[in-house]
Amino acid sequence: MLCVSLQEHCQNSYSGGHLAWVEEPKEAATLSQVVMYYQRTQPVWLGLHYLRQSRDWRWTHGEKYNDLPTLPGNGARGGSCALLTWSSSFTVWSSADCDRRHHFICKFMPLQ
Repeated sequence: MLCVSLQEHCQNSYSGGHLAWVEEPKEAATLSQVVMYYQRTQPVWLGLHYLRQSRDWRWTHGEKYNDLPTLPGNGARGGSCALLTWSSSFTVWSSADCDRRHHFICKFMPLQ
């Protein structure tokens, strides 16, 4: 699964790094702006995946996805990984096949 190797890349490259997750609305807006600044059309992987055994979406750092206005989404497209697309201005995630190749963003806390 490609998303797993991207997660490993984030962890190996940055202390405490994971594929990007969103904790609050302001962070979701910043993420959208950053993605649109660097590229405008290509999908971007998030650190969100579907766990079939528990039937829920989880962030790669382990926290359960909370469907609040923070970052709305649509997991009905059949995939087990989440990405942001240009059709929603990178503000709504949708599910996709985890083996697809797309851009991605790592989230980490900078060293002090």
